[in-house]
Amino acid sequence: MLYPFKGRVVRMKNVFIAIVLMLIACVTGCSSGSSDSSSTIPTLTADQKRADFDYMYGILSDNYPYFEVNKRVNGVDWLPEKDDYRAAIAGTADNISFANELVKIVRKLNCGHTNVILEEFSLYADVYTGNYESQTSIEPWKKIFSEALPYYNDYWIPLFKKYFNVPTLTSQSNSPMLSNKSMTDGSAAEFKIVETGKTAYMSISSMAVPTAGEYSKIVNFYTQIKDYDNLIIDIRKNSGGDDHYWASMVIPPLLTSSLTASVTTLYRSGSYVDQFLEARKIITSDISSLPAKANYPIEYNTVFSRYYTETGTISPEDSVGFSGKIYVLTSGTVFSSSESFAMFCKQTGFATLVGTITGGDGGGMDPVEMILPNSKLVIRFPSGMPLNADGSSNFEKKTTPDVLIGSGEDAYDKTLALISGK
Repeated sequence: MLYPFKGRVVRMKNVFIAIVLMLIACVTGCSSGSSDSSSTIPTLTADQKRADFDYMYGILSDNYPYFEVNKRVNGVDWLPEKDDYRAAIAGTADNISFANELVKIVRKLNCGHTNVILEEFSLYADVYTGNYESQTSIEPWKKIFSEALPYYNDYWIPLFKKYFNVPTLTSQSNSPMLSNKSMTDGSAAEFKIVETGKTAYMSISSMAVPTAGEYSKIVNFYTQIKDYDNLIIDIRKNSGGDDHYWASMVIPPLLTSSLTASVTTLYRSGSYVDQFLEARKIITSDISSLPAKANYPIEYNTVFSRYYTETGTISPEDSVGFSGKIYVLTSGTVFSSSESFAMFCKQTGFATLVGTITGGDGGGMDPVEMILPNSKLVIRFPSGMPLNADGSSNFEKKTTPDVLIGSGEDAYDKTLALISGK
């Protein structure tokens, strides 16, 4: 969640580019159930493939929040294509072809938080099956990843590695998905002095899992520049991770007083997401009681039946007494948890946003998962639609910076110009 951080952990943008699908397509004539792979998952029958698709389709059709957005933004009406999808799934030659076809179908939803989890499974499993401060708050996620773990370890991951012939999916592309290293060691922040005594710069490559070492590094830098007039925080290459990074390490030492913000999330009537909402102690209200705003998506009170508004406060901690101006640089890569940071900055005035419109889909809790009954593949998707402060869908409308740069302009150069008064 965005405020006050009800244990949301990994939320990453996962982009599978064409080369991945091409690599899989190259091997569609090979048997995926042969003896050189684990026999944990036998070769799926056409009926089993259809059953897996129907299970996924049923859950998404009742719970997924962005079907109407996909129509408006991408011209894709996903639900009526069910029969074509089923036929394509049933006609795949083997298990790797089935996984490939499933990836292509899910990608048509055009949402970075909606995907078939492939080789990156271990990253999610490490987070959700490991030790966590509140086991209750992650129990539904932990249950799914624990069930899927042996099937991925013994069958799917070796199969993916065999056909991709690379150690990880992320090494095949420029995907903004976080690496295992950045998620676990927290090494995301870098610093420099732009003009001694006046302007400092910090870049954050990911909203990594917070660590004491990273926090100490940040606070030491803040202490060094506490009397500076300006701090530039660059998140243009940051596609998300863990809200706790910015909420507990980036913001509190810079505050001299508390900041409060809120986010409203719309939910559909489907019951599948309820187990996840209950784990986070989210109690929704009927959509009829939602306060009126001009910019709600047109489907807000037809497709959605309930909502939840969360309000939270970030207070000073280890404050260095910084009183200068803060600028945050944005781009279309800003997504998920980094998007949540941008939303917080804009709503509270913590910083002036400079750059291009962001990538959106911030403000909500972790995407939820399902495990398919026969293949044991895991699908993730957003449970609800977080709204901007003006009522618009953050996924659809994203965040417009306070200073929107034009084509050919650079956000960093623009900020330096603002600082110098040009």
